[in-house]
Amino acid sequence: MLETRKSKNNLPDMNCFIKTLLCAGIAAASLNAADKKTDDWQNEAVFRINKEPAAATMKFYPTAESALEGGYSTYEMSLDGTWKFKFFGNPSQVPADFFKPDFDDSNWGNIEVPSNWEMSGHGTALYTNITYPFAKNPPRVMDEPKERFTTRPIENRNPTGLYRRDFEVPQNWGNGKVFIKFGGVASAFRIWVNGMEVGYSQDSRTPAVFDLSKYLRFGNNTIALQVYKYSDGSYFEDQDFWRLAGVFRNVNLYWTPEILVRDVFLKPTLVNGYRDGKLDAEVVVENPTDMPRGFKLKGFLFDGKKRLSVAETSKSLDSKKFAVCKWNFPSVPGVRQWSAETPNLYTFLLEFETASGIKMYAPFKVGFRTVERKNGQILVNGKPVLFKGVNRHEHHPKLAQAIDKDVSRRDILEMKKYNINAIRTSHYPNRPDFYELCDELGMYVIDEANIEMHDLDSMGKKAPFMEGEGWGAALWDRINNMVERDKNHASIVIWSLCNETLDNKFFKQAAEKIRKRDPSRVLHFDRDYGQKYVDMYSSMYASPEDISRHLARQKEKPESERMPAIICEYAHAMGNSGGCLTDYWELVRKEPMFQGGFIWDWKDQGIYKNSEPYTVVSDSADPQRDIAVFNDTVSKNVMENASIVAFPGLFRTPAKAFTVAIEISSEGFVPRTPYDEGGAKNTKRAPWKLDEETIVRQPGVFELKFFNARKVVSFSVFDSKQWINLEAKTDLLGKDAQIAATFGNGKMKIYIDGREAASKDVADAQFTASAAPLSIAEYDKENHSRFAGAVKKFRVIDAAIESDFFTALPSGARELSMVDFADFAQKPRKDKYFAFGGDFGDFPTDYSFCLNGIVRPDWKPSPQAWEVKKVYQNIHAKPCGFADKKLKVKIFNENFFTGLENIAASWTLTRDGREVDSDDFDLPAIPPQTEKVVEIDLSDCDFSKRGEYALRLSFKTRDNTPNGIDSDSEIAWEQFPLEGSYARTAISEKGEMKVTTNDLTLIAEGENFAVRFNRKTGWLESFKFDSQLLVDGPMKLSLRRPSTNNEMGAKLSKELAVWRTAEDRMRLVKFKSDHISGSGKSILKIEAQYDIPARGSKAYFIYEVRPDGTISVSAKVSPAAGLPPLQRIGMQFRIPSELDEREWYGEGPYETYSDRREGAWEAVFKSKISDSFFPYIEPQESSNAVGVRYAKISGSDADAALLIETADSKNFEFSAYPCLPEDIEQASHHHQIPRRNFNVVTVSALSAGVGGKNSWSKSGLAEKQYTVESGKTYEFSFILKGIED
Repeated sequence: MLETRKSKNNLPDMNCFIKTLLCAGIAAASLNAADKKTDDWQNEAVFRINKEPAAATMKFYPTAESALEGGYSTYEMSLDGTWKFKFFGNPSQVPADFFKPDFDDSNWGNIEVPSNWEMSGHGTALYTNITYPFAKNPPRVMDEPKERFTTRPIENRNPTGLYRRDFEVPQNWGNGKVFIKFGGVASAFRIWVNGMEVGYSQDSRTPAVFDLSKYLRFGNNTIALQVYKYSDGSYFEDQDFWRLAGVFRNVNLYWTPEILVRDVFLKPTLVNGYRDGKLDAEVVVENPTDMPRGFKLKGFLFDGKKRLSVAETSKSLDSKKFAVCKWNFPSVPGVRQWSAETPNLYTFLLEFETASGIKMYAPFKVGFRTVERKNGQILVNGKPVLFKGVNRHEHHPKLAQAIDKDVSRRDILEMKKYNINAIRTSHYPNRPDFYELCDELGMYVIDEANIEMHDLDSMGKKAPFMEGEGWGAALWDRINNMVERDKNHASIVIWSLCNETLDNKFFKQAAEKIRKRDPSRVLHFDRDYGQKYVDMYSSMYASPEDISRHLARQKEKPESERMPAIICEYAHAMGNSGGCLTDYWELVRKEPMFQGGFIWDWKDQGIYKNSEPYTVVSDSADPQRDIAVFNDTVSKNVMENASIVAFPGLFRTPAKAFTVAIEISSEGFVPRTPYDEGGAKNTKRAPWKLDEETIVRQPGVFELKFFNARKVVSFSVFDSKQWINLEAKTDLLGKDAQIAATFGNGKMKIYIDGREAASKDVADAQFTASAAPLSIAEYDKENHSRFAGAVKKFRVIDAAIESDFFTALPSGARELSMVDFADFAQKPRKDKYFAFGGDFGDFPTDYSFCLNGIVRPDWKPSPQAWEVKKVYQNIHAKPCGFADKKLKVKIFNENFFTGLENIAASWTLTRDGREVDSDDFDLPAIPPQTEKVVEIDLSDCDFSKRGEYALRLSFKTRDNTPNGIDSDSEIAWEQFPLEGSYARTAISEKGEMKVTTNDLTLIAEGENFAVRFNRKTGWLESFKFDSQLLVDGPMKLSLRRPSTNNEMGAKLSKELAVWRTAEDRMRLVKFKSDHISGSGKSILKIEAQYDIPARGSKAYFIYEVRPDGTISVSAKVSPAAGLPPLQRIGMQFRIPSELDEREWYGEGPYETYSDRREGAWEAVFKSKISDSFFPYIEPQESSNAVGVRYAKISGSDADAALLIETADSKNFEFSAYPCLPEDIEQASHHHQIPRRNFNVVTVSALSAGVGGKNSWSKSGLAEKQYTVESGKTYEFSFILKGIED
């Protein structure tokens, strides 16, 4: 069938999509010519000038053989590579004639295309989630933005890049047309060739194609580009990603004959009950010349090398006309369907021959499949598939957004490892070869238009795009660009109109147009809340309860009107997260209309940056004090905006008075070691104006702070009963100053620059040792705000003085600390780290909010990736009876299109976590979506020994799968308890101990151990076995942990402050010891009772020390009702650094939490402490293990090991940090965490889950059953024991 239509002159008769685009192009060009007062790049109605209509991705070759082989074509020439480049901060700075061929660009630099220019040191890489990085006044981007914006200086208002290069058109191309295709340019650009303006384009994520034929000449040609980082198009591109600019996708020239194929639309489907394949094709040919021209078309359908069918057309096409050729191919009986499980592809080969005898061939891959909404479900090939998806940004830590096909392939293959079968292209069309890979490897794709206008939500109905026809045309242009380019890909099953943009009439109109153009797919838009014109409920971050309510409403409707739930974003995977996945997927597997969703998101968007040098300082008053400096990642001046953690803290011996003095400066010290941050460069950052800054803090003793943008200095002291506060008014913002605070001799005072600024009478007090370290110039990680300026000097003495604060030392007084930060050393580093928002001085920024991946930028999986793999697995097993050493198991095949013939099954039997037997077992034929019972015979296994028996089933691929999974890959597993209970280590009271005591300590010694308790604090202070120190420092109650991103996003620091300080201010109210000895037995019992300064909270501990070196610990902790939940309840202590290996019998091998444990199994695991502490890009809580029966800490350089074991049937939680918790809190990046000469161990009754429904509110925190609530009593017990190792 052949339809002939006029080209451009008879628009009403044209194909609807071509008509729309040509109208847009003509209108844009006309408007541009008529309106010279408005910049095109600040005019929403101008988004394409002389730009070719959007069309399907295609590539022609000179022979059929070369087309089927793919790769390089002689009809194409790449312009990738080195271009001349000049950067300007404002379009007004651009030379007027830079585009002319004779312009002298010899003083310009070079840049690689494709790339983002920020990665070559031009301008500033800026990350923001919602806030536009320019003044919000659509369509303008050049108004003055708010204070601290990177674009505030007029000279940086809108970075602009000029590109130039020469090229020669291949001589063998001959007569015809030459086009240039830009795969992606951000955000808008203008193009000249040989000094003549060719056109203009917006929409950075779909191709911009221009016809260069009339601008070219023989020999050398000069192309010039002016690229704007910001334009009115940027209002459409408010995605949660780095705001980067440049020519970041491939640039190609390609040749066509004078009569050319404009578009190809392949329409494969399934018929006859989904058994047979049917292919329709639509090919658009244009004759733009001034004379009639003939052509021939042939279409071949291949299955591999076998030709299945052919269609052909011959025609003479009049001047300036289109021909639309429509073919209906014969059906393919028993066609091999395409799905994500079985990505079967056929080949369509288009042959195009001109009247002059030129033949060209274009290959296409064809996947036969159907997509439909039916009876409240989305069906693929008639099956209600589950979308086990992730959102994906195009990102690489070195290439940034200028990724290549290899990065896309790696992304997809890595996803396969975690049972991911679906991708949402958040929030823009990806590179064309990404979809080719999804077709080939099998991924269900939501293809999303390059539209997000999130920051305009605040304008409501006044937002200009709600009614403005110019905005509406631009919206449709972007949606249409996506649909037309990507329409031939089987992997795309859902079109998404946009992301997080106010619903309006233009989206409804777009939906109607898409359904008319392509009824073979379903539609998505998260903001069509009532599903008025889309096919699914997709409310972002809906909770399982929200989804259940939606499903209940749907069940009340007729089946034909029901809308399934497919959540486009759920389970915000920021940092230590993923604690909600099980809840969602239990609901998916219960409710047929809930078909899954897409985790936010796949990969952390970190950018490589060279690590800054170490800063080394020392304390002349206490050289043993270990001082860690946490540098600001932006300022290169030493100590500028840096924070400090010093250990041990102050007051290791009691004091009745003290003076703390600190000298601050608005700037740091000139560096002594050269440092280059790498490709992307820092910019000068405007200083903070903060409501609160911590100058210095000794937890449980005193705090010195600034408030109200340094208009108030606050000094708070805890006198063992209450906090006493003193404030002084001042004005120190941006100024150098010396501040001193004193307590003693009945007075509390603040001095500023040597003058007394505030004073009050106080009662005498005594300050005793704090186990917590000292913090100076604290970094507020929750708000990503730093102490402004630098600390130059710091001093503390145990006397109250009134002058000469950095030198005076009264008789009998001791200098507790003296640090001159000017006396620093720097040590260069050679490693890199992953930078996030703000690390380049960029503003506005949402800092670490770009780190939401289940894998890091280098594809290293985070611990939650294994949770994803488990809940997304497609084989499920449940025990249904264990008797006579035979286990019956129900095995369900959750696949929709594949059986389990390629799966090898095996079992492993463990006793107390250690393997005792294993074998393979046969799987019967289990068709898709069916269940069968399998019997596993364990008759030959020995169950006679005491212990806890469990069976783990493993399901692995036998051979490589068609959808990209390697052979011998474990794709599913299950573990079941069988019988028995954990065999704990026996303890004995036989033998003798020596117990000595004085006013300060109590020491118990046996044949090969010694343990010391502090009678003043009640804590166990040290434990030695065989001369090896095992516990170093007080083992004390721990009520908090470093916060996770979800906790920081919920802004919990204020309410958790009661627990942060309470553990350092606990008051011992009872210490009782009783040594019972006789008849060859001995036991030391110690009771310690505490008041916790939090509304009458209490803690009670019983220790029992036995002659065999066993220390039993029993705890009862009662946080008072009405207080916020705690982060954990446990005991924390330090161990020497040579004890650097952890072994545990519990859940693993990855870190686990009470609400994220589905992806772990129970066994004995072993790792280095540093390896178990996951390197979250933004440091936070890590390394926890739940369900622990025992933990053993050892080391190759240690003489003994420490065994920690449950004392009863209750398991415990266990974590080990290679640093102080405060180090984790103060480090902005993992590479900043210092290596201390100890590790920190915590044994917990319970710690809070990590949550993860979102990362910005309390609703994203762990569910109630996974919280540590106040108003309850928590009891736990464990034993410590030294053992030979």
